[in-house]
Amino acid sequence: AAPFALATYVTAFTGMENMAHVAASLATVLGLWHFVQTDRIGGFLIAGVVFATALRLEGLALGMAAGGVVVLSGRTGAGLGLMALAVLPAVLFVLFLMWLGLDPLPNSITAKLQDTGPVGVIGKFQLNIATYGGRYLLVLAVVVLLVSIALYSRDRRVGLFGLAVAAVGLAHLAFGSIGWMDRYETYANVSLVAALALLLGSTTSPMQVLAVSLALAGGVVTYAPYALSVYAWNPAAIAAQHAQLARLASDHINAPVAVNDIGYVAWADPDYVLDLWGLASSEALSVRLAEPDDGWAGPLVSKRGIPLAMIYDNWLGDAVPKDWRRLGSLHLEIPNAFLGGREVAFYATGTAVVGDLKKAITEWQPGLPSRARFEWAEQTE
Repeated sequence: AAPFALATYVTAFTGMENMAHVAASLATVLGLWHFVQTDRIGGFLIAGVVFATALRLEGLALGMAAGGVVVLSGRTGAGLGLMALAVLPAVLFVLFLMWLGLDPLPNSITAKLQDTGPVGVIGKFQLNIATYGGRYLLVLAVVVLLVSIALYSRDRRVGLFGLAVAAVGLAHLAFGSIGWMDRYETYANVSLVAALALLLGSTTSPMQVLAVSLALAGGVVTYAPYALSVYAWNPAAIAAQHAQLARLASDHINAPVAVNDIGYVAWADPDYVLDLWGLASSEALSVRLAEPDDGWAGPLVSKRGIPLAMIYDNWLGDAVPKDWRRLGSLHLEIPNAFLGGREVAFYATGTAVVGDLKKAITEWQPGLPSRARFEWAEQTE
């Protein structure tokens, strides 16, 4: 029931690192509970603390919280050691990025922080709890917090355990992100539900069964409507849109291309893929955020000899120079899905490449699935 209630199946379908992060977070919670019960630091706790941060920077919160519980339980050296293990992957990653000549913070994080604007901690918290996922996470965190406070006087370590996990949930609301196929908050939801089950005793406890059942029911009410009506279509949508853009780029264009963000198009493509939104290009991000004049993508594309741009006009319409020629657009014939847009515009970045691009697109069209169609712009037909 938990994978359905907490929408972890949606997270799995994204094919990204989030499910591994959920597993590492759950290992941290279970390992910390083992410490609370036995005063022993086992492999689960150590591995969870290391891999949670290695997989996503949000893992720092859970690792530091776990180390704090160990310190407050009288094991200062061990607790500080766990904190160091939590920080180590982040430090190594920063050093690796700098060794590559990149900024110390991943550009995807910088871009998303800039897109939300300077809202501050309180503003971020308010934005997050305004979403359905944020409200569910808030309720879970508050319930675990209250249960932990109630248990603290009976067993200090047990109370500290619950307070630590609740603090992670609240910290995510204040500093993290919610949504994007509900994958960002999944680790916190799973950690909180697991902590709630552990706090309330054995599996035969009626209180535990009732509390966990209510928590899971709340997850179903929160996530299932959107998952079934929107996310259920995403595999088909990705196959009909992103996969087709990738097929065109790698099998027919055989040259650098520009897109909204790298995604599927960059997978196994030997040619350069320019991310115009800036998640994978610090140069594009800097230009976009500098309030540039219309047509700002022109110099970026010319610099790399890119003949074709495939973008969502509703995201990057003002980036298109006047000398680009619209070739047509790929339309998605799927009821609903979580995508940047349902129409991808194709632009030739110069008149000299129009003929070759038209030929490549014509050869590519017969391979389109039934749920996708390409419409030529009137002037190119």
